[in-house]
Amino acid sequence: ESCFNVFESILKSNLWKNAINIALRHSFNAGWIVSDDTPSLEEEPIACAFVAELMNFAGAIKGKEIGQDNTHKTLIVTINNTLVRFRQNLHWSKEDSVNASRQSWFIEAEFAVLKYLIDMRHVQLLDSTLLMDFAFSLIGRLSVGHEMMAFFIFSQDDLF
Repeated sequence: ESCFNVFESILKSNLWKNAINIALRHSFNAGWIVSDDTPSLEEEPIACAFVAELMNFAGAIKGKEIGQDNTHKTLIVTINNTLVRFRQNLHWSKEDSVNASRQSWFIEAEFAVLKYLIDMRHVQLLDSTLLMDFAFSLIGRLSVGHEMMAFFIFSQDDLF
């Protein structure tokens, strides 16, 4: 129960809201560009790692406790709203101005979010079109070393 209480507290925190905004900022972008509001190089890896691990934790505890459904719904709504906002602000660039290491931080976080959402797709709050768009966008930005992520995404019959 204490793990679940910590999980609920994290979802109510500004730390979570800030981290998810940083980690998903490149979602739906066809290229990797640095914008004027780019967080520091110290914040990005921490935010991306935090989001990825929180998604793994959320996936591990789903359905383990009574009353947890509302917490998972809150998590899904937050992710959904963040993705909708970034999908509306998408941009494209021919040049990648974000180096490969930084790209990997974002890809790891986005994959963890996608994996969690796929695991929770039975929840009615999840927009299936947004989930497909998010998956396709992530596939387009995968590179060498991300083969297992691609395999997982392509093996999801509901997405294709």
